[in-house]
Amino acid sequence: METGVNRAGNKALGGEAIPQEIANQYLFGISGIKMKLKDESYYSIVYQIWVKNVGWQKVSSDGEEAVYAHDKPIGGYRMALIPKTEKQYIIDYWNQDVGTNNRK
Repeated sequence: METGVNRAGNKALGGEAIPQEIANQYLFGISGIKMKLKDESYYSIVYQIWVKNVGWQKVSSDGEEAVYAHDKPIGGYRMALIPKTEKQYIIDYWNQDVGTNNRK
């Protein structure tokens, strides 16, 4: 997990420094996650983050970064540990929620 990236002066997406007022507002929030299995031979880990006032974001898996913006905290996430044969099914299913506040 990424923590502490919301500090003033750190770079956000786009390369601009995070302003002090935004850094103070989100100082202790987690802005992104990465999950990776030690052995990915048979299973995958699939996860999706939810951002307040934005909704669900695109699904990530197997060590990909799930982030909306490095200066905005996530409000929640969902994850699944599944056989590799089922990975695309769950990605397609969850991606139906992108941009919504649906709670399936």
